[in-house]
Amino acid sequence: MNYVKRFINDAAVALVIKITGVVCMMINNMVFARILTQEEFGAYFLFSSTIIFLSIVVKVGQKQAIVRLVSEALIYEKTYKIVSVVVSAVLVISLTSFVLFILFLLGLDEVIANLFNAEEFVVLSVWLLVWIWLLALETPVSETFRGLHRIGEATLFDNLLSHVLLTLVLIVIYFQDIDLTLKGAVFITIGCIIVPLLIGGSILTSRFKDYEYRSVSVTKELLYISLPLMFVNISNFVLNNSGIWLSSIMLDQKSIAVYGAAWKFVNIIVFPLTIFNLVIQPTIVRLYEDKSIEKLEKILRGLSSILSIPAILVSILLLVYNKDLITIVYGDSYIDSSSVLVILTIGQIINVITGQNIILLGLCGKQVLLMKITIFSVIFSIVISSVLVNYFMVNGIAMGVSGGLILCNLMALYSVYKSIGIKTYASYHPDFIKEAYRKIYVT
Repeated sequence: MNYVKRFINDAAVALVIKITGVVCMMINNMVFARILTQEEFGAYFLFSSTIIFLSIVVKVGQKQAIVRLVSEALIYEKTYKIVSVVVSAVLVISLTSFVLFILFLLGLDEVIANLFNAEEFVVLSVWLLVWIWLLALETPVSETFRGLHRIGEATLFDNLLSHVLLTLVLIVIYFQDIDLTLKGAVFITIGCIIVPLLIGGSILTSRFKDYEYRSVSVTKELLYISLPLMFVNISNFVLNNSGIWLSSIMLDQKSIAVYGAAWKFVNIIVFPLTIFNLVIQPTIVRLYEDKSIEKLEKILRGLSSILSIPAILVSILLLVYNKDLITIVYGDSYIDSSSVLVILTIGQIINVITGQNIILLGLCGKQVLLMKITIFSVIFSIVISSVLVNYFMVNGIAMGVSGGLILCNLMALYSVYKSIGIKTYASYHPDFIKEAYRKIYVT
């Protein structure tokens, strides 16, 4: 199999779609920053991060588990399991969403509101539950497409199309000078998730006509893989979003907006890594199952080396022109975000250079080891942030987040080498790039 050609084709498709998503995300943040008050913008950041976190809990770590099971079904020609995987995933999400609904009735929404000093969370709790459920349902659709190696559809329905729709709606609102409240922003966001979900579900259902369906339950198998990955996903999310939450708990809503503006901006750095994640997962499963460990190492290191170059160039741009870029995108009132941007950029540079260790451990049956690494890193990050915030305010929180991210990637890098026997960090030596290309190019 020509892995290079397949990767380039898939990456090209994902790149075009993902660039569109990044542009839309930036436009959405720019418009929200201008039509909402700074307090409302901070609350929307808080809502978004909390909703994504709770959707991760509701999904029970299914994201990589679905890719792995669907890919294995194709490898071993057990395509009848694919439909069962999707059915089981939807049932699990529906059940966990119902449990979350009961917890909200028992007062969980009030606990969250008190924790983050956000009374609006209780007022909008019903709609936030709908947001959580719909966001979780995107995963069985997008990750089944990814497992089938339909990278275009997977990328499109992985929250991308909803961002595009949201951008179109916000542009109309902005130029028509329509007043928008925080409640209205939540309603619009929910509506822009429903449409792509219906479209993606319909397309996926039509593809199931090619597969035989047997009444085989794979729920236990799915949960066996996904439960440890749930803690991994929760830990990773907490690691990346703890800055928003700690800013709310220890500082104020203005600090949430300051941190959130920089946090959204720094995601540009991991854009090449995100593309890598989108297209490489089925290949990792196939090569690992085929025991082609040397080829897997060459692919991961070679492509990590190439894709890290634009990330490093963007990082340099952010480090040098951080104040100018923040002002252009968000306005003069967000100038304090520039120092946060510098600190977060340093952590993301290490994230990119160390390679795909976290996703590799998750797809190769090392999910329990990965769970331990991520949980330890989160605890470290929160402790450091809680201490440094007393001295450096929002910058101290950013230091703790970057420190935890760096620790997590270094521990995962070492664990991949010890448990799987390969290195994944980038190398920029010309001889290495040439040798990697020669090894992975198979006609």
